[in-house]
Amino acid sequence: MRDLDSLGQTSLIRPGSNSLLLGITAGPGDAPTAKYCSICHPTGYIPMQPRFPEAKWAAIVEKMRKVFGAPVPEKAAKEISRYLGSHYSPRG
Repeated sequence: MRDLDSLGQTSLIRPGSNSLLLGITAGPGDAPTAKYCSICHPTGYIPMQPRFPEAKWAAIVEKMRKVFGAPVPEKAAKEISRYLGSHYSPRG
């Protein structure tokens, strides 16, 4: 099995937490992204997606909330969109 770090991904355990973040880049907004996105799918799916600008990520997050019923509070949705736009956009 290959180490995620060798694949250019991040594995980390947040201090004071038992949560393991697999496959996403560490940075501001990673905690709500891991917390809410992993309710429906592994966070490792995120880097497999095409790189979208933040506005497109925001639309995707809204679709998850409105169409699929993901229980993501508005504030967390904005944090997630900013995080995804910062780390998984054409410029990120």
